[in-house]
Amino acid sequence: MAPIDNPLFPRNNTNPRILSQSQSKSIPSEDPKDCTFCKIISGQLSCVKVFENEEVLAFLAPISKGHTLVVPKTHIPRLTLAPPSIMSSLGSVLPRISNAVIQGVGAKDFNLLQNNGSIAGQVVFHLHFHIIPRFKNDERWGDRDVGRLRISKDASENIGKEIRAKL
Repeated sequence: MAPIDNPLFPRNNTNPRILSQSQSKSIPSEDPKDCTFCKIISGQLSCVKVFENEEVLAFLAPISKGHTLVVPKTHIPRLTLAPPSIMSSLGSVLPRISNAVIQGVGAKDFNLLQNNGSIAGQVVFHLHFHIIPRFKNDERWGDRDVGRLRISKDASENIGKEIRAKL
């Protein structure tokens, strides 16, 4: 299958946390006008949405089948800067979205991950949570350096449809 064209995970590097000098210039800043997620929220960049309300957007990312990012619609660079109202909005939907993700892709377990700052692995400086489904005997996760899932746009849309059906 052809990979999804996704600005979050450059194709020329299988590990998005290891960047060459030339790639480091393309790391998004904390400025909302340079933020990939703000561009997705505003519709400037496309995504496969699995959930949306007034405060939160959840969409698929190509790390594993069903890997979903949950972001506030308000630009906040990191968790430590988030007001209680934003955290309340995120916390109120994370269990529901997580449950829909694992049911939608047939996973039993998942990781909920949140990185803060470049040293901690944050690549896009807009607060976000990763819901990463885990599958039994999935050897891809043995060393945790798995690169991107190679999946067609149609297959990704179908996964999104299955997740949305579980909400």
